[in-house]
Amino acid sequence: MQTIACIFFPCFYTSLARWDRPEWNERPLVVYREGQVIGVSAELKGRALVGMPLPQARGRCPEGHFVAGEGVLYKKAQNRYLQVLTRFSPLIEPWNEEECFFDLTGSRVQEELRKLKIHIAGKEWGPVLVGIARNKFLARLVVQLLGGTDYRGWSDFQVVEVPAGEEKEFLRGLSLEADWLLPPRALARLKRMGFKYFREIQELSLNDLTQMLGDDGYIVYQHSRGQDHTPLVNLYPPGKVAFSLSFAGEVAERETLKRALRKGARVLTSLLRTRRKGCRSLCLRLIMEEKTVQASRLVPWGYRDEGRLREVLGLLLERLWGEGPVAGMVIEASSLYDWTFTEPNLFSPGIKTGGARYDLKAVVEALNQKHPGKVQSGLELDRRERVLAFWDPWRSGEER
Repeated sequence: MQTIACIFFPCFYTSLARWDRPEWNERPLVVYREGQVIGVSAELKGRALVGMPLPQARGRCPEGHFVAGEGVLYKKAQNRYLQVLTRFSPLIEPWNEEECFFDLTGSRVQEELRKLKIHIAGKEWGPVLVGIARNKFLARLVVQLLGGTDYRGWSDFQVVEVPAGEEKEFLRGLSLEADWLLPPRALARLKRMGFKYFREIQELSLNDLTQMLGDDGYIVYQHSRGQDHTPLVNLYPPGKVAFSLSFAGEVAERETLKRALRKGARVLTSLLRTRRKGCRSLCLRLIMEEKTVQASRLVPWGYRDEGRLREVLGLLLERLWGEGPVAGMVIEASSLYDWTFTEPNLFSPGIKTGGARYDLKAVVEALNQKHPGKVQSGLELDRRERVLAFWDPWRSGEER
């Protein structure tokens, strides 16, 4: 079963300000950037100041001490806690400076959270909220709801979990406005129809919602029942691209997994093109009830084409097939390189320019995988000078 965590530092900006300037510890702080409030200290959480324009916030909270945000300070602090998270999860997706998703699928969740508390709690980032659920939608929804409350009586490290099977009940009393993934047009239309809470939507069928909202009806229906299939995408560290795909239950049919891999190849292609990257290594992990198996393969000339990525992922699936029912999978592309383009030579159309550049090391490694111990690279010689010396005797020191 997929397990996603969302870590949130509700006083991230003000805690760092106080860490940097201890004399502000007793003042109610409001941090702003580019004319807008981005964070407040715990005692001001009930004022709804975050996101408010600076002049309006000053009028609503005259007792607050307003300070300008320091981007470099926040970025360094974010990198520090992201480095800590790399010890606990292979998939890390920063959402913003104060929030981050990470994958705990297949791990001993309580044991990992106990270790995480030792590394995170009581540091300069301030109090910590962690939401645990089966998907990103619920994990972030939990911490966002708690982050807007007065939690000064809580511990420095607070964990809230939505147990599997209780998602629908958890959502019943919540306002539709809490759905951070719901399209604004769908929310506005539901309001006009008189719907305010998830419990009201849960009484409607999928057909009812699609007739009312069109394609947005599918999202509303899934979210009202605690379902979400938004993939968790690895964005840290930047040297690899990885994401997870989950299933409603365990899957034992090969064709179902192949369809999921086709979707995965499409997502991976989009991520690589967005970053203008290619990859030279692919890894597929299959997550099962009691174990995780994986297979990897080098792609010598670098891939970013959907068809080729799908082909390699299919070969990796064949290697792992037969291990047991699959609850989820992780697709990872590493050894990334910048994808460069070469314009054709319009004045000499008969001469090819910008041809494929092969990575000799990657080619040799790939051949060694197929033929272990039979492929070796020879001595590197300056072939260009040998050819020039053949045509030009002056290069070889001979006199004419």
